[in-house]
Amino acid sequence: CATADLAYFAGDRVLPSLARVTGAGGDAGAGALRLLARDDAPAGLALLDAPDVDSVVEANRELAGQLLAAADLWVFVTTAARYADAVPWDLLRTAQERGTALAVVLDRVPPEAVGEVEADLAGMLTRAGLDGARLFVVQERPLVDGLLPAADVAPLREWLHGLAADTSLRAAVVRQTLSGALDSLDSRVA
Repeated sequence: CATADLAYFAGDRVLPSLARVTGAGGDAGAGALRLLARDDAPAGLALLDAPDVDSVVEANRELAGQLLAAADLWVFVTTAARYADAVPWDLLRTAQERGTALAVVLDRVPPEAVGEVEADLAGMLTRAGLDGARLFVVQERPLVDGLLPAADVAPLREWLHGLAADTSLRAAVVRQTLSGALDSLDSRVA
């Protein structure tokens, strides 16, 4: 999160059952939320990295579910090799059923297969009723100092920064996800 927003996340208002650990390095432990404040992160935006939803460790899957339930927007990251796997699609169906605001990052796409793989995933999203999800494609490239080249992730970064800068867009994302969650609860009760 942004340095200016750290106090908001340090308290127990968001994800109250998770202990807080600040700073980088070391293991935060099971059930702990590591808070990293950054001066280059825009105010109003916090990224939460959830454990793999298809982890073999049940506690990781449960924690991922808890974190996803608390999120205003899911940025679902998958790879060219795994985008059609069943477990992630179960989760994406949940996003669709809940009306959750969603972006999908398709990572590690071989440059020669970008058009074909992107079109296939876009078609799958449309057939699943998720054609409103933003789709970002990141080609497979050598890492630079352990990171993806900045230009390759610039569209996602710019989109997230744009959301953070526009209070009406941020509010629309929150309303979409909240309305979807409430509608989902209503349909279960009825």
